This record gives sequence, structure tokens and C-alpha cells, in this order.
Amino acid sequence: WTWLVGAYAEATARVTGDPEAGLAILRPFEAHLSEGGLGSISEILEPEPPFEPRGCPFQAWGVAEVLRVWRELGGV
Repeated sequence: WTWLVGAYAEATARVTGDPEAGLAILRPFEAHLSEGGLGSISEILEPEPPFEPRGCPFQAWGVAEVLRVWRELGGV
């Protein structure tokens, strides 16, 4: 479930004290925006590489979480 990645990236940044560590988790989503549903984030991704998108190709809370944490960590 992609909406969980926001909390994971945020926790990583807090535990390490390094916002860049959290942003590194989110960076692969830049490429994903042009893969599954154009300009969106898929509902779920396979847990093993190459992390193929599954489920609904347009998931609002997945997009919202990535954007929320990206901005919080200073990536935007």
C-alpha cells in the first residue's frame, strides 16, 4: 500500500535525524508518476524488485502522503 510510505519516510527521517534519508525513500516515486497511472501513484506496489504497480492506478491518498512528506522534509 503506497499510502504507508509517507509515514515510513517521515519516521526514517526522524529516527536518523536526516531529512535526506526520508527523501531517498520517496525519490523512486518520481519515476513512478509516469509509469502506472500517468501523474499519479498506484494503490499498491509489489514488495520485491522491480516493484510493479498493482491495484488501482490512481490512488489519492498515496499521492497525498508522498507530497505531504516530501514537502515536510524540504524536498519541494
